[in-house]
Amino acid sequence: MLAALAAASAAALAQDPVAAPAAPAPAEREPMPTFAELEAAGARIGEVRVLTEDIFDLTDPRENNFLYRLANKIHINTRPEVIRRQLLFESGQPVSVRLIEETERLLRSSNYLYDVRIRPIAYRDGVADIEVQTRDTWSLDLGIGVSRAGGENSSHFSVKEDNLLGTGIELGVSYSSDV
Repeated sequence: MLAALAAASAAALAQDPVAAPAAPAPAEREPMPTFAELEAAGARIGEVRVLTEDIFDLTDPRENNFLYRLANKIHINTRPEVIRRQLLFESGQPVSVRLIEETERLLRSSNYLYDVRIRPIAYRDGVADIEVQTRDTWSLDLGIGVSRAGGENSSHFSVKEDNLLGTGIELGVSYSSDV
């Protein structure tokens, strides 16, 4: 199809020397190859972009209200370098589906990430640029409880943060009392 388009453009240029070739429409561009296709072609990894997103997607009307906007404002997103340290691949290496899938699995197992997507975003001259997109989840857990059993009172209070200041560090403190 692209060869036919190029031949048609060349014929049109021969008839009208002033006309310039038009850029292909988005529907005519070839789709981005999959990681399996890139690996089979022997592609190497180029730029690795890390994008960290808020807890709530405010472009979704169901998630665009005062409470969700407030949560996004007070939550500190995971720092891109925290995600980058967990990647099992880096720029210059050959594309490996196994390493990319394992990286997704490892990132998804983090308590502070809701979603992870790794995808190729550009491919040229045997080099594939990759985007790692993550979406945080609420990482602060508060616990409080009181009870009475057998004539004894007990209480507990706990605070746990799974992603302290966006660093991926887990910190928690708890207090319990039996009276």
